[in-house]
Amino acid sequence: LSEEEVSRLIEEIKKSQDNPNMGSIMKELTPRIKGRFDGKLASQMVKNSI
Repeated sequence: LSEEEVSRLIEEIKKSQDNPNMGSIMKELTPRIKGRFDGKLASQMVKNSI
């Protein structure tokens, strides 16, 4: 997955949640990217998007 694809996933998850926060976004994002994208980078991207 590219950073752009993960960024789109993050935005999609944020829109689907009533009160998105770091934990709730990562909980939904992690299974979608596992083994296909670096978790630490994804975590940083989520932090930057909140």
